[in-house]
Order: sequence, then structure tokens, then C-alpha cells
Amino acid sequence: MNENAPKVPLLGADLVYYALNLMAAAAQVGEMTKKHRYHGHALDAEALVNALDEVSWATATIREMI
Repeated sequence: MNENAPKVPLLGADLVYYALNLMAAAAQVGEMTKKHRYHGHALDAEALVNALDEVSWATATIREMI
């Protein structure tokens, strides 16, 4: 553990919930772009923007928590 890292209080289940939402939304972005690039699927721009919005929202929520 880094001794110089700032101390963050244990935030419990809320932090885990938002971190998992962030991970799921980022995975959606990755899957959509992978399928477009490597499998020839059409890129649904609206769905991609929605997933990116979820990433931004979850990130901002976590930042506010810590």
C-alpha cells in the first residue's frame, strides 16, 4: 500500500455500486466499438453516446463521494 496516498474513508456498498456501474458502462462502450471495428456491425451513435454518458455520470458520482 502506498503510504503517501491520501486517506479515503471506507465508503461501503455505495462505492462498490457506482464502481460496478462504471465498469459495466465502460464495457458497453468497448463492446460496441469492438463489434463495429472488428465484426462489421453498424455503430449506433445514440447508444454509444448513452453509454459514454453513463461512464461520465458514474465517474462524477464516485469523484463526489471521495
